Amino acid sequence: MQKKILLIMLFISVTCFSQISFEKGYFINNAEEKIDCYIKNLDWYNTPKSFEYKTDENSEILNADILNVKEFRVDSGQKYIRSKIKIDRASISLNSLGYNRNPEFKEETVFLKLLVDGNVQLFVNSDESTKVFFTGRNYENIEQLVYKGYYTSQSQTSVNYNQLYKTQLQQLFDCASFDEKQILNIDYNEKSLKKLIIKYDNCIDGNFTNQESKDKVKRDFFNLTLRPSINNSALEIENTNLNWTIDFGKKTTFALGLEAEFVLPYNKNKWAFTIEPTYHYYKGEKTVAYSNISGGELKGSVDYKSIELPIGIRHYFFLNDNSKIFINVAYVLDFSINSQIVVRRKDNSVFNEFSTSNRTNFNFGLGYKYKSYSVEFRASSSRNILLEYSNFKADYKNVAILFGYTIF
Repeated sequence: MQKKILLIMLFISVTCFSQISFEKGYFINNAEEKIDCYIKNLDWYNTPKSFEYKTDENSEILNADILNVKEFRVDSGQKYIRSKIKIDRASISLNSLGYNRNPEFKEETVFLKLLVDGNVQLFVNSDESTKVFFTGRNYENIEQLVYKGYYTSQSQTSVNYNQLYKTQLQQLFDCASFDEKQILNIDYNEKSLKKLIIKYDNCIDGNFTNQESKDKVKRDFFNLTLRPSINNSALEIENTNLNWTIDFGKKTTFALGLEAEFVLPYNKNKWAFTIEPTYHYYKGEKTVAYSNISGGELKGSVDYKSIELPIGIRHYFFLNDNSKIFINVAYVLDFSINSQIVVRRKDNSVFNEFSTSNRTNFNFGLGYKYKSYSVEFRASSSRNILLEYSNFKADYKNVAILFGYTIF
């Protein structure tokens, strides 16, 4: 089973990555030539150093990098410009702070992503550990906005922050009617800095509109979805020592879940993490012949209730602005609630009695979403809910059709 699960996950990964498309865009080379092309749009989370492109939709894939590209852009995404800048990549993570308050600049040639394009521009460059913001005018005199954490004691128990970026912004802004007091409380993050610089650009030009905001892919970072479902479940218990089996068969039941979806801020909203607490139940009775006990039969009854907690990853395939296909894989934590399985003899005396165990398994889903409505087919791997009992096993299996309504 584990090998099958790994193969399915590998197939999903390959399928998902192959779905990234080439989209219309352009780049400007070192000879100042603008090349219209199709760029592989990865909606980069970290600032890229290269990209793949095609000269037309059917041509071979070519590579371009920072050595030969001065600027590039996907029509539906952000613009990147090449710039030789002084940068301090000191992380603000407590695991990598030093004692130097002042920035330690190194000269690098990097791509900068344009966030605000006005009288003052705002840029960002990011990697796995740092996210650094820059400002400039007319794409010139680009400098880093400095925000740096540092230890103030050798015991590393006290941390302070160099917030030079606030002074830099005060010196940069020269609109008489702009209230500089708002700079004092500005946070060093993309949302706050964009909002402030757009306000300043509006102060200079009352008709200013940040084109970068218009072009950016619409973000929807969190969704909460009500998820009722129709389940087809099966349970079979087996005594491997005495060689008897009770198959309770397939039962159609209903379940109700609430899914929280966290959309990742890259790859054009195609990836998301999900967590979906769901209440479900299974009840059944079955009598089977068994000659090795008095009465010659066993009567089994099961009352299984639990809260499932699937924690998964989802990938979307966008069909248009309103509809999309998605696939999931999730690791499921299952918490049994006052559940038991009882096996009795023909005279109703107890032969075996069990309390079910908290177990884990995987599920896999394929679904379709239109606006706020969704439907999904989901299959789960089996789980042994009597794992704590030697010589016994109880395989619980489930397939389901889930319906969804996204509340927000």
